[in-house]
Amino acid sequence: MPRNKKEDSSTHLPDATEEIGISIWDGVPFYFDPKSMQFLIGSGDKEKRLDPLAFEDQSSIIRLLADHIGPVDKDSDKFLYMIISRSLVQLPSFRRELALLTADPSRFTETMSQVETIMRKVYKKINPSAELPRLLRPGRPRGPMVFSSQANTNGMFRVQTFGNCACLERDPGAYGVFVPQLYPPSTDLTIPLVYNTHNADFKAERVSLYAGAGALAYLVKNRPQTSI
Repeated sequence: MPRNKKEDSSTHLPDATEEIGISIWDGVPFYFDPKSMQFLIGSGDKEKRLDPLAFEDQSSIIRLLADHIGPVDKDSDKFLYMIISRSLVQLPSFRRELALLTADPSRFTETMSQVETIMRKVYKKINPSAELPRLLRPGRPRGPMVFSSQANTNGMFRVQTFGNCACLERDPGAYGVFVPQLYPPSTDLTIPLVYNTHNADFKAERVSLYAGAGALAYLVKNRPQTSI
């Protein structure tokens, strides 16, 4: 008669019948307040405000993340998180509301224009001597050296600042979110997405991009909520 093996309860490996869910690295809620022109990092009693001039101070960011970082619930209504790698994670709640906003042309145009104005102001605050291009009327042709805020019906966004194609956009190959599907459809609004900066070589570029993303999340979150 075979001897029963004692089970080791300290280790558990999922079998083929178990569902492996979506997981996200620890992070903190992340916004940019258009009224105070400050970053909002954390939430509730732990929410901290940070001036754009101090945003890239490594010790300040690391201390804020260390003090306030915690688990991220993909079903949270916090919209946008900064994770320990300083990537941004867009939650499904943000994707759904942003997708709905694209269906309202007038409010969509107004929101995108607000984000572009905020990025321009932040850039100028970081680099006062910069000669910046004027903001273009929404819908006009754009290029690699202008301020731009865009979003699509799948709830994805892209912000671009003054620079050589300096932008912050979805980064499918980045760490921060684990999704069981190898190639999840972009139309699936339940999938959180990771965003990173690209070609942002200078502080004014990086800070204005983070401000643009944070401002978009703030503005979309504070519009009348609907369902999808």
